[in-house]
Amino acid sequence: METNKTSKPRSLRKSLIEIFVFIVLLVAIVWYQQRDMLVADGTVTIPEHQFVSLDGRTQPLLDNDKPTLVYFFAPWCKVCFWSINNVDELDVEQVNVIKIALSFQNLEEVERFVQETGTKRSNVLLGTRSTADTFQISAFPSVYILDNQGVVVGRSVGYSTEFGIKVKLAFAG
Repeated sequence: METNKTSKPRSLRKSLIEIFVFIVLLVAIVWYQQRDMLVADGTVTIPEHQFVSLDGRTQPLLDNDKPTLVYFFAPWCKVCFWSINNVDELDVEQVNVIKIALSFQNLEEVERFVQETGTKRSNVLLGTRSTADTFQISAFPSVYILDNQGVVVGRSVGYSTEFGIKVKLAFAG
């Protein structure tokens, strides 16, 4: 009977240790993935940029009235394929959503990606190598949250759910 009493605290302690190790590993992975990104501590400002849309229109990056979520993707990226639609569900009255294609061979490749994913094409813009350098993009998908002045207030890399993106937006800035 006494062995049963001592096994419960050991089991609970073991479970708590496993949870702690899992959290530490998760934080380490996120840190490692974001190590080359721009810092999101309010010290980096992205100057206003103009981008070309899929329709050939010139469009600014920032919106003066609300924060901007910039989702960088590559048409060959499978994680991007599965996550790009999550940003389409954000309230455009609250956040300016911009999707920037990088690392593509030609316009048709981007068009095909947009069509196959069913993502809204109205906010898909075409980036360049210079864009990737400016934003220090080294992995896809990468997400930055900019305030209405272009200050980097949030960032992430990898798959994000709609809920996860909303949480990042809520805590940014």
